[in-house]
Amino acid sequence: MTATNHRIRRHIFRRHILNLGTLFLLRAFAIISTMLPNPLESCKPTATGSPWVEAFNILNGSIVTCADVMYSGHTVNITLCAMTWHTYSHVVPISTFDPLFAMGGRLTNKLGDAQRLTTAKLLCWVFTFVGYMCIIGSRFHYTLDVFIGMILTVAVFKYHTLFIRSCHLKETWFNSIMMWSEADAEDIIEYRKNLSGVNTSRETALSNRGSQGVEMP
Repeated sequence: MTATNHRIRRHIFRRHILNLGTLFLLRAFAIISTMLPNPLESCKPTATGSPWVEAFNILNGSIVTCADVMYSGHTVNITLCAMTWHTYSHVVPISTFDPLFAMGGRLTNKLGDAQRLTTAKLLCWVFTFVGYMCIIGSRFHYTLDVFIGMILTVAVFKYHTLFIRSCHLKETWFNSIMMWSEADAEDIIEYRKNLSGVNTSRETALSNRGSQGVEMP
């Protein structure tokens, strides 16, 4: 593994953990504000002590709760893993083996984002949707819990990606922290460089069209 790849993987892992923490913080408020009966009628909660102590017991699986169904935490985990894999697996690939889509043209666009599937990404999403079916089939969550968990995870992930790419445009204390954490992220640096090149090319093209008397959009 090269030093550059090592740094990128470190940034990817930190972004994943930040997104995961954000989503479970939102889930904590959702659980408090939206108390729903568990769809699994046989579910019997075993949490009887202090909420602060039982919160840690939930983490190690020693107790069972039945009211934390909105929204599905398992859905958040598997969707976030899928989004991370889909977004970054071509940036630092474990393998370039791609029997299904290798002849499908360029893997990335001018900004470095993936513009086509790979075999690994397709399999990742197949397993993800199988996971959704297993969660729904277990009857521990409503279908709506899974749907909201999936949509919210994609939205938070997408917003975070856009934010770290553009946080340098406005000076705030939070943006400064994010800029510091992403200071040596090669993928962000490359994206901004490519974006500048694309904008420059577009401005040149529009200028040429204008000088030739062509109406610009």
